[in-house]
Amino acid sequence: MAKSKISYPWASVILGVILVTYLLATSSEQITTLYSIPSAALRWDYKLIAVAVFVLILLLDTVRFFKRLSAYDLRVAQYEDQVQELLRAKKDLQTRAHKYSRHADKLKLFISDRLLEYIEYDERFLHFKSIAAEVRHNGVISYDKVQTVLREAIDDAVREDKQKFSDALRSLTYFWDLLDLATTDNIAMHIANKTYECEEHFYRSQLDDKGDIALPFSPTFSAQQALLTALAPFVQDSHRFASSINESRAPIRYTDATYWIAMEDAGDLLGNENHLILLAENLLNNALSYADKGTGKNKYARIAVLLTQKKDNALLSVYNRGPHIDDAHREQIFQLGFSTKRGRENRGKGLGLYFVNEIVRGYEGAIEFTNVTNRSEAFSLRVQLMSGQTHTQIVTTEIADKGLLCRLGSNGKLEKRIEWKFPERIDKLEISPQSTGGTHACSDFDDGTSNLLDPLQPWLPRWALEVSNRKKSSRLVFLPLDVAGVRFDVSLPTAATRLDHDSADADDDEFEDVDSLQENFKEMSEFD
Repeated sequence: MAKSKISYPWASVILGVILVTYLLATSSEQITTLYSIPSAALRWDYKLIAVAVFVLILLLDTVRFFKRLSAYDLRVAQYEDQVQELLRAKKDLQTRAHKYSRHADKLKLFISDRLLEYIEYDERFLHFKSIAAEVRHNGVISYDKVQTVLREAIDDAVREDKQKFSDALRSLTYFWDLLDLATTDNIAMHIANKTYECEEHFYRSQLDDKGDIALPFSPTFSAQQALLTALAPFVQDSHRFASSINESRAPIRYTDATYWIAMEDAGDLLGNENHLILLAENLLNNALSYADKGTGKNKYARIAVLLTQKKDNALLSVYNRGPHIDDAHREQIFQLGFSTKRGRENRGKGLGLYFVNEIVRGYEGAIEFTNVTNRSEAFSLRVQLMSGQTHTQIVTTEIADKGLLCRLGSNGKLEKRIEWKFPERIDKLEISPQSTGGTHACSDFDDGTSNLLDPLQPWLPRWALEVSNRKKSSRLVFLPLDVAGVRFDVSLPTAATRLDHDSADADDDEFEDVDSLQENFKEMSEFD
């Protein structure tokens, strides 16, 4: 900013001095005579003109002075504002510096707490491993004694007690296998070695046509049976669950308030059955931790467990209502000690998915997760009453800030549910999702409330229809279902797949050029 100048009124001062001198000189005859001043200069009209010029110049200087004084005052005010702004900026910087300093201190404390937590975790993990190794080392004899006694008890017990002793022996074996995993330095390598050992016995059994080879143990186990064993402690109605699996290797469907389970015979796997049980238990525990915490939870939400066979691999899928996993955590989610759960109650976690990944690696399988998302959809809903009268409605679902909502038509109000009331009973319902084009019908409704869930995805329904039929009236409710969650997919090669895969590798690689091998043998035969 340019400097403001307030100049001295030199013109007025000089002109005033000249005017005063002129007036004094012309007022005395002696001075006039002495300095020979012309008589014309003594005229009064000239004196008035001189005074008038002086007054005019004095006024001009005065106006100019006050203008410059105003400009000066304005610039002073601007400088003061700038000074105040600088002071405020300085104060703000000091406040921020103090605030950031506190944040830095908090960050240091947080980092130190995390480091101490991880150090403590590592110490606890190593301590647990040392304890487990000591227990396993000192418990070999006791384990053999208990195992022998339980086997004898199973042989000698009556039918009612055989199951009890068998369960006890299975639990003891499971505990022993957990100690094996806890004390090994590399879980994946430990499981892989067990699998290769079973693979060798399996090959021998396949080559033994007459059954002369006695194997020390069964090298294979049913993936379906292992998953059933893992699920049994989790289901609410264990008796009903047990009654649904009486027929061995038959497809299984089971549903309760927490689970939707669908399993088919996925073939036999090589290795130890308890390793797959541990894998399934960790996935189920991870799903249970989010069962009651999902946003927009509805009464139709279930933990979905599916076992199928795909491309000769056993495919296990577990869906839960947990929060989506960021892509940035895609590689970290299976690391030891890493957990997306925060809070004091979750301290020390981060083992479940680590064990799952290590077991999958040992089986030479694959594991991945998929973030399940909601999507907008449009439905054509047709309601037929007992009198034959029909009502057709268009319902759309949309993703909003408050979750998954629905509206009637294209201009209706977004709501969590849409309800219709009719003066007579509902005879038939038809609903057609526009994305698939298929039509799903339901009829013969009983008295009371009947539910129709999305038949395309029974394990993950995206909509539900509730019908309440009375004698002379009925009520219909459309519910969009929030399905946001995470699905873990585990693919494990079956025993037959490993056998066929290795044979194919041998055919393709080792025996590709048989003639060249024969030539080498011919050259060697010359030395016989």
